[in-house]
Amino acid sequence: MTKISKDVKLKKVLSDCPLIKRREMENKLMVLKEVAEYLHCSSDTIRTWRKTKDFPCINISHRFVRYRKREIDNWLRKHKLNPEK
Repeated sequence: MTKISKDVKLKKVLSDCPLIKRREMENKLMVLKEVAEYLHCSSDTIRTWRKTKDFPCINISHRFVRYRKREIDNWLRKHKLNPEK
């Protein structure tokens, strides 16, 4: 077996690993529509949170904003109405 085919098999095994998939999803950059769907709210709500509640985002430029799922999940935990103790 060649080195290339071993690398391909290793990538296939790693791509099927649930832990790897979860990490990839957590690090994925999302657009506004995806975040709104993920949080079951409107795009306008996300924009308002971004302006007034320090909602986590990555400003690529004034027109291009992206969001990281992991940071959104952390923000949600921090802003719970009844945080667990």
